[in-house]
Amino acid sequence: MRSSILNRSTKPFSNLKISLLLIPLLLLGFQQKTKAETYYLVEIAEKNVQIAVNGLALGWWPLNFTDLVVHLNKDGSYPMDYVERVWTSGYYTFVFPYKGRAGTNTIHTTAWVGGLTPYGPYFRFNFTAPMLGRPISETATTDQINQITLLWERSSDYADGDLEYEIKEGNTSIDIVDGTIKSYTITGLGHDESHTYTITTKLKGSDRVSHPTTITGKTFGFDLTATVDKKDIVELTWKKPPDLSTEYKISRDGTNLEQVGSSLDSYLDDRTMIPGVYMKYTIEAVADASQKDNAYGRARPDGKISGSVTTPYGDPIGGVTIKIVRTDLPGDTVQKVYYATTAHDDGSYFNETIYYGADGAEFIVTPQFENHMFDPDTLTKTLSPNSPDQSGVNFKDTTALSVRGRIINKGCPAEGISVLVNGIDRGYITDADGYYAAVVSQPGLHAITPKLDGHGFIPEKYEESIVDN
Repeated sequence: MRSSILNRSTKPFSNLKISLLLIPLLLLGFQQKTKAETYYLVEIAEKNVQIAVNGLALGWWPLNFTDLVVHLNKDGSYPMDYVERVWTSGYYTFVFPYKGRAGTNTIHTTAWVGGLTPYGPYFRFNFTAPMLGRPISETATTDQINQITLLWERSSDYADGDLEYEIKEGNTSIDIVDGTIKSYTITGLGHDESHTYTITTKLKGSDRVSHPTTITGKTFGFDLTATVDKKDIVELTWKKPPDLSTEYKISRDGTNLEQVGSSLDSYLDDRTMIPGVYMKYTIEAVADASQKDNAYGRARPDGKISGSVTTPYGDPIGGVTIKIVRTDLPGDTVQKVYYATTAHDDGSYFNETIYYGADGAEFIVTPQFENHMFDPDTLTKTLSPNSPDQSGVNFKDTTALSVRGRIINKGCPAEGISVLVNGIDRGYITDADGYYAAVVSQPGLHAITPKLDGHGFIPEKYEESIVDN
């Protein structure tokens, strides 16, 4: 390894801070001469920082100068022999390898002649090794047409003119730019593309490099979206490009719908469509066909199946699960084939978002509640674009039992009295004639209790084994 020594007339890196303590000493009748010089970083090779010690300024008489040996010790720990020395105008320049990190370090030097004990001139100085830092404050654009611009700032102690930056994508080097440049634009990219780059700081004239900075950018994309849950319409929204003034073409499944102005960023498609069927929407810039995006949207499915669940006596039963299953698999496999709903307290149920497709579909409707039996146990119904609504799909719970009675007050009907079954208020209330109809889920011992705040009843409740309606 050979080091380069700075010319004394050349300005070194200005950010290297040095303080020098010289201790005058006479040794063996020869004289020490000093010269006020600085200590410079001059080279990096194999990760060894070279420090040119330009300030020893030693002269010995009458001894031969070739006998002079100089050692450098970092914090008094390990010796570092110089790798080059030059005699110039009455003093030596020594170049030492420095293996320390950036930051403040203490360096000791000792000089002696030949094999004499090193009692010679002793020098101690501090210096701050400049830092070669990675690029910082990095950003990358996300909205430029077919290109990405990278921006960064310097964090190194070196001046801009001493540096350069290498831009890579993966392991491929894209370019190396001068340290005075803090931005770079990659062109020729496609629409809505994402790319990750690294930027590395390099010290000119050496193989010293910083750790890389990683940054991800994106070219402009419309980011088109289409709704899937609105009745009879599909709403499109997109992002307007910042530097492209043009109209847009809107198409659906390859058929042009409309050409809209550049000031718009949304469009409402209310043309005839089959609810639930997905359609491919495309937006394309008229001025640049490469700027386009696709999205799939649909109107909300509108198939409806409704009905009721009651006891054989017609009293409503709530809490029963109604399962609706399509008998065939639709060609569009993203669509649902299974639906479920629950009967309300009045026994009614409905589902109005069933997908039946362009050709219609058949569905099996099944009530389920614990181990109860129903009549009928299933029903099959067909929904289509021409017949999207099937009502009156009713079931009777043959396991549940009806309990009916009447509450009177001094011979007059008592209206608005709550009737609890087994202590649970399920919404059963007496009518204007004082009659009520309640339901028990299955035969067995049950308690029927009237309730009205501030009132008492005789008896307080009926508790009987109910085995029939």
